[in-house]
Amino acid sequence: MISGLPSIHNYYKSSKHKIFKGNMTETELLKKISDDLDFLKNKILEIEESLEIIDTELHPVKEEYLERLNQIKKEGTIFGIEFEKKLVVKL
Repeated sequence: MISGLPSIHNYYKSSKHKIFKGNMTETELLKKISDDLDFLKNKILEIEESLEIIDTELHPVKEEYLERLNQIKKEGTIFGIEFEKKLVVKL
């Protein structure tokens, strides 16, 4: 037996929701758990995508921010010594 598996097996076997019917082998149990995890991962991704859509609808980006972002894209970014020279700031 795999370490820790008996307690997991007993949990699923004795669960009040009766997820499994009959006795399952360790391999079947691990496959079921793996499938359940894959299902949950996909559902979480769907929920995150839905939340992102809702968030963008509830909190639209201000037009001036978009304009500033476009301006930055056009101008490009500067780093290090160029930044210091432009802003006369020592980093």
